[in-house]
Amino acid sequence: MAYRPGPLKIIGNVIRSILYGLIAAMVLLLVWRIWFSTKIPEKIKQLNINEQLSAAYADGQLYGFDQPQEEFTRADENYGYFSIEDYVIIPEAKQVQIIFRYNNSTVEALAEDYDLPEVPDRTKQLYQVSLVKTTDLTPDDREDNDNALSRRETRYMASEIITEHTLLYTFHRIVFDGVELGEDDIALFADIHYVEDIDYEKLPYGTICLYDDETRDREYEFDKKDLRRLEKSVK
Repeated sequence: MAYRPGPLKIIGNVIRSILYGLIAAMVLLLVWRIWFSTKIPEKIKQLNINEQLSAAYADGQLYGFDQPQEEFTRADENYGYFSIEDYVIIPEAKQVQIIFRYNNSTVEALAEDYDLPEVPDRTKQLYQVSLVKTTDLTPDDREDNDNALSRRETRYMASEIITEHTLLYTFHRIVFDGVELGEDDIALFADIHYVEDIDYEKLPYGTICLYDDETRDREYEFDKKDLRRLEKSVK
């Protein structure tokens, strides 16, 4: 005679199935929320188009490049605080655009690092990002590049900033205009300062290298949607 489970057994199996289903649904929801919050918002992904960029595209072509540099801060005191998710150097436009990102834990670390009475509102502008170009003043002698007297630093401030917040992250697309890289320029860094502690004579709160003259450039692949938007801007 075949076994037939009793009513209590059936009810237990149903309840167990419902619990498993709820747990699976919660896990899927959590994974989806994390994935969605780490995804770069569409508004940030879009190339920012301004007069300088439109003028550079007037001939129907646009060249940009980046380099395989470290994407996030790695010093012991700021490991993983900040990242550059994407960037492009556009020589003809004399422009650099970066996607700068940090998460909620970075803001919590900021409060701890600066002994603030409370964690700052993450929707406020907490950090200033600037670019610093290093120029070799004695290009025939590369051995003296550690000597501050043999280098010149040029700082560029942002001309446009677009901001978006997700569940876990804050994203900025930052545009820098007037940036030129010549044959004697040896490096380009993104310096990050807490807005209440901007002192260019001190080491920045964080820094990420975008360019150095010993790393091979790689051509940047612009999104086709961005190129179509750019083409419309020059008509």
